Amino acid sequence: MQYQSFPGQSGSSLSVDKLAGLRLPDLAHKRFLDVGCNEGFFCGFAHFSGATEVIGLDKSSAAIRKAQKRFPVCTFLNQSWDQLPDGPFDVILLASALHYAADQEALIHRLASLLSPNGVLVLEVGIAPGSGKRWVDVTRSIDQCLFPTRAMLTKVLKPYAWKIIGHSVKQKGDPLQRYVVHIQPLKPFIYLLLEDSGSGKSTISARLFKDTKTVELSGDVLFKQVIYNKTEAPVALKQLIEARFTEYQVGDETKRSYNWGDITKRIIAAGLLAELVDFWIAHLPENTDAALDSYVPAEHRDEVVRLFSERGFMPVMLNWDQSNSVSSRKQDLQQIEAYEHWLKASKTKLGPEVRVKRQQVAGVRFSLDRPTQASRLLTNEPVAIAGWVVPEKIPQSGMVVFARHHDSYIEVPVKRKRNDVLKKVFGDEVPAEYKSVPVGFQLDVDQAWLKAGFTVGVKVGEDEVQLAEIRGLSEGEATIRAAYRKVRGLLKPVR
Repeated sequence: MQYQSFPGQSGSSLSVDKLAGLRLPDLAHKRFLDVGCNEGFFCGFAHFSGATEVIGLDKSSAAIRKAQKRFPVCTFLNQSWDQLPDGPFDVILLASALHYAADQEALIHRLASLLSPNGVLVLEVGIAPGSGKRWVDVTRSIDQCLFPTRAMLTKVLKPYAWKIIGHSVKQKGDPLQRYVVHIQPLKPFIYLLLEDSGSGKSTISARLFKDTKTVELSGDVLFKQVIYNKTEAPVALKQLIEARFTEYQVGDETKRSYNWGDITKRIIAAGLLAELVDFWIAHLPENTDAALDSYVPAEHRDEVVRLFSERGFMPVMLNWDQSNSVSSRKQDLQQIEAYEHWLKASKTKLGPEVRVKRQQVAGVRFSLDRPTQASRLLTNEPVAIAGWVVPEKIPQSGMVVFARHHDSYIEVPVKRKRNDVLKKVFGDEVPAEYKSVPVGFQLDVDQAWLKAGFTVGVKVGEDEVQLAEIRGLSEGEATIRAAYRKVRGLLKPVR
């Protein structure tokens, strides 16, 4: 009895319609196995589609003879699924035959174990109605077999990644709707955060995976661990990681600064991207979902996806808005240089250069933080005077800071508490009577006072203490002083 249908030779199966329902993956350059192949219809399709090796097996010797005669380039085995050929296979087909197995669950697991890492088991199966995880005894027109409920199928397929693709062809005498299920090895996810430096990769990774079992892996941290000999790396990678750095001084210590993105670019330019991916994978637990936070240039990210896929992962690329990412150091310097030129070209009108002459004072310690020596003010900008004063004896009536210009006089109370100043003056043992004493001050005076100069001082009780004399230089004086400073800087002492 002919089961499969061919042009000019009909059978009990609607083979072309079933082929459409199976939604087989691309078979080009793949290894294909059809378990229960009958007369070889699907094996012929696999060969036609460019499969490199096609194997069909069936316990019917008559069906195998017909299949071999029709498709001599394929291999057909007259045996049951108790004797499966050696894997791995990229595509395995089990169509309308699972219900004949004595142990259906075991057969699914055996077939799945023969899949390649990216392989697919295409299962055509009837699903019984009803709730609960059970096998339902179903009477058909030709026999009586067990079929799984949806809950039972879900339980059996839990170790795999699977999806019900849709309905298959319902043939005459079928009491149940047939479904097509694609089953693949369950691979760990690798979430790829490969965007530019400063784009938020680390923050996104922390927010997404903090309370999950997903392992977070930082490419920058791995590079740093290699540099400080805290982890091993292949010699070629290690040499490229350590190859380029910038030295800088911190006190008497010489330190090195590395550009992690530049390291990745050098590794890729040397043709070692696959080795870099293997280096990342070596630092991941087996069969565990992971998130990789490591910059990769945009033109190489698809290659990273391919490499992880080939190594048994399910890559998931994460993308997001890059408008707020940190610019490169080179871009920063170019923008800063352009800004300096713009500022010079704007020719903002400046006021006089400020000269500050501090006085030697007994009985108080003080600092005049503003204005600073040789600073320039904008035209008509007030002169901001700020600082602190700590007297040897605390006055009962508090302190007042003042500015005097000829007959003009202004004053403001010293009212800012400065714990930092008290600690600087007294160290860690600040006298109790000083802890609540305000010592910081600030006042503004008219810029016109700079022309003739003015005095800044403080009243401590009844005593008036002069702290500094402040005046402004004319344009001529400022020019002469600037020239003098330049010449002095060029002269070297003669010994």
